[in-house]
Amino acid sequence: MSNALGLEKNTKTSSASDRSFGVMFGCIFIIIAVLLRIRDKRETLQLCLLLMSCLTFLVSFARPRLLSTPNKLWMKFSLLLARFVSPIILGVLFFVLISPLALALRMFGRDELRLKTKNVVTNWQSRKICGYSLDSFKNQY
Repeated sequence: MSNALGLEKNTKTSSASDRSFGVMFGCIFIIIAVLLRIRDKRETLQLCLLLMSCLTFLVSFARPRLLSTPNKLWMKFSLLLARFVSPIILGVLFFVLISPLALALRMFGRDELRLKTKNVVTNWQSRKICGYSLDSFKNQY
């Protein structure tokens, strides 16, 4: 069952998924701690992140089911985020890539769909090949 945003109420996770979730977040905490070490000298925050990383690794290998609830929340957050980000990215791709390409083709007189020929009875395209051979039926695609 899903609600208006398409988020599942009964999202099930497995222990392998919970374990990979814990390992992923443990790695993220380590990366953030290393970046803070390189750029800044906030040693308290670095130590907290390293401690969180160690705890996350420990829990993910010892008791991965403890990470089931955070994993479900993270999956619901990702579904919610996907509902808003995907249309934005597709809109940007359309207006940045496809629309300028279509305008450029129109300026150069291209009519790929052959919409300018209005006085035709049919849109059938006649084939130029006169005869058929057995080779024309093999590997059609």
